[in-house]
Amino acid sequence: MVPSRVVAAWPRGVFSSRRVRRRLTIVAVALALAGIAVGGVMIGNTAPPDLPLTDRPNIVVRDRPTVRLTAADRKAILVTGRQFVLT
Repeated sequence: MVPSRVVAAWPRGVFSSRRVRRRLTIVAVALALAGIAVGGVMIGNTAPPDLPLTDRPNIVVRDRPTVRLTAADRKAILVTGRQFVLT
C-alpha cells in the first residue's frame, strides 16, 4: 500500500507557516552573503607585495577604419570559414 503523502522527518507544522519559511530563507541568504564576505576578506590581496609600479604611459587602442569588402573578398572569407568549420 502506497502512503498518500510523504512523512517528513520534522514534526508536523514546523515549516507549515509562511512566516517561518520566509524568515528561514532570509537567514539562509544572509548567512550565504556573510560567508562570501568572510571568504573575500580571508583571501585578501593576491598580488605579490614587491610588485613594481611604473611611470610608462597607458596604451591606447584606437578603432581601425572600416573597409568595404568586394564580392570576391566575401566569397574568399566564406570559403575559408567553411573550411575552418569542417576541419
